[in-house]
This record gives sequence, C-alpha cells and structure tokens, in this order.
Amino acid sequence: MLSKFARATLALSFAARCLGQDRFFSEIPAPEASALADIVEDDPANDPPLRKGGGSPKYTLYQKALPIPPVATPKQ
Repeated sequence: MLSKFARATLALSFAARCLGQDRFFSEIPAPEASALADIVEDDPANDPPLRKGGGSPKYTLYQKALPIPPVATPKQ
C-alpha cells in the first residue's frame, strides 16, 4: 500500500507527463480550415428596424394563414 505522499508524487508525475506533451493539440484539416475562413458574421446594417419603444425588432406576423388540418375521425 502506498503512502499519501507516494500517491501524490505519482499523480503529479503522471499529470506533468500528460500536460507536458502536446497531446491535445491537433492540426485543423484543410477543408475545415477553409470552411471556417468562409464564415461571414452578421452585418448590423441589415438588422430589422426597431420599434419606437426600443429593443424589439418590427416583424410582420402571420403573412400567410396557418393551415388547419382536417378533423380526425376514428377508424373503428
């Protein structure tokens, strides 16, 4: 059985060995790097206008009527 000191020393040596390596670093594949480069942030100039009270944008709600499904009839 190991003493607390020996266990702590062993744990620290393992941690130092794992943290000392670049094992969590990896290269980004070329297709992913090009996809990340193509990301376009939203342009604030294209945001919808705000209401007079401020805060909430003006949206037109329900431009089309919502479809109402037919009444369900039991099969038996």
